Amino acid sequence: MSSLLKFAVVGHARSLAELAVGVGVKNEMLVPEEGGYDVLVTKRTPISSSSGLATTSSSSTSSSSPFALGRRADVLDALETSPPLVTHIAQSSGTKLRHEKLFRSAHKLLVDTMTFEFLFCREFFACDAGDAERLCLDMFTPALRVMETENTLVSGLGSVSVAQDLIRGGGHDVVALVLMLRINAEHQSIMRRRNVPCLDRHLHGVELALWPKLKHAFDAHVASVTRAARDPASVTRLWKDDVRAHPIVVRFADLASAMLSATGDALSEFGQIELDVERLRDAIAALIEKLAAKFVDPKRAALFTGNCADKVCATLTEAVVIGPLDGQTAAVGGNSLKGCPTYRFFDAMRDKAKRNGA
Repeated sequence: MSSLLKFAVVGHARSLAELAVGVGVKNEMLVPEEGGYDVLVTKRTPISSSSGLATTSSSSTSSSSPFALGRRADVLDALETSPPLVTHIAQSSGTKLRHEKLFRSAHKLLVDTMTFEFLFCREFFACDAGDAERLCLDMFTPALRVMETENTLVSGLGSVSVAQDLIRGGGHDVVALVLMLRINAEHQSIMRRRNVPCLDRHLHGVELALWPKLKHAFDAHVASVTRAARDPASVTRLWKDDVRAHPIVVRFADLASAMLSATGDALSEFGQIELDVERLRDAIAALIEKLAAKFVDPKRAALFTGNCADKVCATLTEAVVIGPLDGQTAAVGGNSLKGCPTYRFFDAMRDKAKRNGA
């Protein structure tokens, strides 16, 4: 039985790895090392019309910043009731999926299969929860070992563990990592509601593996902004005599709202994500200051700064915190992000720019 479970998990995870979106999307940086203003304006990630799936088809009708949450939040819908992906259907359509979708499917298979086996053991053997847990862990140990340790193909080429592929593969998709943390937290909540303790250790281990990866990926984005602000050549490359909100600021606004929205109540207790956003906020503010200094007319510089700040405030005002889910069918919106520290920071920047431009 344990061998059958192992092969089922391995087979599903390997099939999912073939559906992974390209490395270029995973490694998109907030401030690219090459390309100027015009490249950033036109740079978009194709998105299909359903559930934030990246597609290779040229018929895609909508697009989004690679840092926007958008329909990617749909991955949180019906976490308890929806089944894992049917991989051969996705493969036949040529669809490519982001890592949070693959992560959800791989762990949903594990969560549901463990639940069914736990309940079967309790009913068939008429044993208590402790004995049923021991029986399940005996059967699932090979499968769990695959999910936790094996990584036969790395560096974006796929692996038998979708989680480890992203954790070890060097991707910088911060939005995916935050969504994966949220999915894992919701899976922990689901298993508690079901009174199935068998995956407590595994799911906690996934959480401990994802947090350092998120820090590494986020630090890379902060460093890209910091380097650009400190390098006059980079400031010149990114600057344009245009007072509209800079594309880098638009990307930051998308990333900040995505991280804070996806965090929800499930991750807010850690407080780390909000602190990370504030670190990036300070780096973006320094870059805005350097770009504004390139304007000859002080009033245009103030107008540029005000528009940048206004864009961040507008994006955060439109965004809402997702959750709590608690087994709901859909990921519903909660409180607005208008009162968060990052909003207040840019609101003050906007007021100061108005005074300077008067």
